[in-house]
Amino acid sequence: MSTKVADEERFEDNTSIQQGDLVKDAPGGSVPKVHFKLWQTLGMNFSITNTPISVGAYLSLIIGLGGFPYYVWCFIFAGFFQLILGLVVAEIASAMPHSSGPAHWIGVLSPPRYAKKMQYLVGWLTIALWWFVSAGNMLYLGQYVAGFAEAMNPGYKADTWQVYLIANAFALLITILNLPGFFKLTPHLMTAAVVVINATWIFVFVAMLVRAEPKATARAVFVDVVNESGWSSDGLVFFLALLPGLLSISGFDSCTHITDEVPSPSKDIPMVIIGSSLLSAFTGFAMIVMFSFCTVSPEGLLDPYGHQPLLNVLKDGLRSDALFCIATTAIILTIFVATLATFTSWNRLYWSFSRTNGLPFSAATSKLVSKDRIPMNALIVKLVLTVALGAIGIGSLTALNAIFGSSAILALLSYLLNLIMAILRGRESLNPNRWLNLGRWGLPLQVVAAVWCVFASVWLCFPLYLPVTPDTMNWTVVIAPGIVILAFGYYAIFRKRMNDPDM
Repeated sequence: MSTKVADEERFEDNTSIQQGDLVKDAPGGSVPKVHFKLWQTLGMNFSITNTPISVGAYLSLIIGLGGFPYYVWCFIFAGFFQLILGLVVAEIASAMPHSSGPAHWIGVLSPPRYAKKMQYLVGWLTIALWWFVSAGNMLYLGQYVAGFAEAMNPGYKADTWQVYLIANAFALLITILNLPGFFKLTPHLMTAAVVVINATWIFVFVAMLVRAEPKATARAVFVDVVNESGWSSDGLVFFLALLPGLLSISGFDSCTHITDEVPSPSKDIPMVIIGSSLLSAFTGFAMIVMFSFCTVSPEGLLDPYGHQPLLNVLKDGLRSDALFCIATTAIILTIFVATLATFTSWNRLYWSFSRTNGLPFSAATSKLVSKDRIPMNALIVKLVLTVALGAIGIGSLTALNAIFGSSAILALLSYLLNLIMAILRGRESLNPNRWLNLGRWGLPLQVVAAVWCVFASVWLCFPLYLPVTPDTMNWTVVIAPGIVILAFGYYAIFRKRMNDPDM
């Protein structure tokens, strides 16, 4: 069969999905019902990054890694290339809408003899990255709530086991909200997410500008670089400080995992990816500039409440317990919605990839239950995995940083593999009837995005501080390859039972 004929057949396979006519091919009944409209899908994707709030979590990095200037300029630099990456990912999602996202795309784009292996590898990469993000978000939520208690009760210091129990309580609540019956609330929460997140950051933005005194000078914010990392080169440190911008405009494939629950995925999914990315870029930049000017006591970031420097910045800047409580409560709500969106997206991905028999217990996790057709078995497995990974990161900030850093590298790698295949196959490998077509700009933008994925991944593997100790070691270089080795080890043992890559 010629490549052209094979591509045409694959385009035809996707036609029903692109038109919103969902195919009944899932074990345990059919694909999920349509649960998410355009606004709800946008709310889900935007809330996962929660950019205008989450940028505050990176304040702990700014003191040693360039100070406020790198906080601002690195966000602009990384954000620019992340927007390009999001654009080319949106085009692929428009051409091949599927709930497995990158794992399905690579199966279509790869040569037939390699498709099964490539789909399996990317499937494991995306499963692992969303596992890391979900567990990291749970721990982050637990730390923030515990830090809030510390800030309001001088002398109190939360124990790590208390933080862990708080995180697990939220994990259980989010699991309940994904169960049949309760799940009806989730789309409404996603609808409210855009309004709640934007109302929260606007409130914090205005209140801090009005209340914070004294404010930093423009030179301190944009010019005076502070390098206490141990690295001798300020230029090298600039690239080590890319993480805030990289993570703040990311999660492009998160909305693809609910493709089966969106009315017109070929149009809606790319619209959400682009809209959410732009919203994250503009709101994130505004908040970074505000935090840079309104951090009253930078020294307080060295030992923050609950290991969350944003709490110190708000408490010192607002100078009012009432305003601090309002802002912090609203922020906890946005983090909760972000964690709910992440967990929900990961659940759909886990269910979808289970249909290939590429995961342990796939026979159970690929089934849908109840009249709402919810992947409940996958949900239970995910809860166990989240609680287990949370136990590893409970007493270690190094472990938590490694979890988020590894998720970023795994995401970049999954995009890179798809971009390489798309570049090698040429523009004709994408469905010509896709809603988003970048035309003659498509190939150059794909090349730029692929180079960026390699460039950013390299810097994410560097230790942030010298000398390297167990506490400053960047364990991402161990975790990410470990996932790849584990994936291929499982594949070598169980490859014969896997289904075709088209799923």
